[in-house]
Amino acid sequence: MYYNLFLFGKRLKDIREKLGLTQKQVVDMALIDERTLRRMEWGKVIPKLETLEALSVIYKTDLVSAIIESRITDYSMLLQTQRNIDLKLINEEMSNFENELKLIDKLLENIENEYYKILITQFKFFLYGIRYYKNKEYQNAMDMYINAIKQTLNDFSLDNYKEYSFSLMEIRILMNIALVEDKCEQDEKYEEILKFCINQCDENNEIYPRICHNLAGVYRKKEEYSRAWFYDNKGIEICKKNMFADTLAVLYYGKAFAEYRLEKTEYKKSLDLSLQLCKIFEQIELMKQIIVNCEDVLGIDMSEYK
Repeated sequence: MYYNLFLFGKRLKDIREKLGLTQKQVVDMALIDERTLRRMEWGKVIPKLETLEALSVIYKTDLVSAIIESRITDYSMLLQTQRNIDLKLINEEMSNFENELKLIDKLLENIENEYYKILITQFKFFLYGIRYYKNKEYQNAMDMYINAIKQTLNDFSLDNYKEYSFSLMEIRILMNIALVEDKCEQDEKYEEILKFCINQCDENNEIYPRICHNLAGVYRKKEEYSRAWFYDNKGIEICKKNMFADTLAVLYYGKAFAEYRLEKTEYKKSLDLSLQLCKIFEQIELMKQIIVNCEDVLGIDMSEYK
């Protein structure tokens, strides 16, 4: 079930302010984390039932019923589109996303919920950003990503981004902004943004291992291979814990890369696992890219894998 979290968060804040309560007073009474309340009021997280029940007593309002009233219908179509695109990106399948963009336009034509329209428009800007990025039009990609985040955070900029709490979609976009900074040789900003993203994201979310892999990329570039290994291995552990299969192959490749540079014989096992996972999950383009990278960058003889 999916909700208009922005509207629900605004309602929470309005109730709290009408009661004359500060966030600190509320968290002390409800015994919840202040960051949790802040993210709820920003509309960035779906609150747990026990949190809603605790707050209902303080706010003198049935917040369980209130969040049910903020449900969004037909959200599954957008989620399925996002899922299809994620698979294409992970599998290194180059695409202009024409079919996905047509579906998004169709959704925009038929949806009346204004908040849902904002989310769909945000995702549309995100797709255009990816397309520009893949075409190496990095400034255009950056403009699209920033416009995407501004759909939900009007005053967002790369100068003030640390002032905000981010939804998962906003974290995804911010992560892609970091990748543009990398292509523009802004290494410090690249690392800074990714560290911010990983601190904003719950470990149990599917995007967390991807941030780990991108952070590992920061340290591969800096030739700090022990730190690169740490993040790829952490991503693998999270994938195993939560049964996130899609990102495992690329994480094992990153781990193998670091182990090879650290002259550890374990790299062979990690590389074998990476390519086996590519076969199992039919990530054929990703497998080809890994083989090319191993040959061209690491100088490994990959003839046995062809």
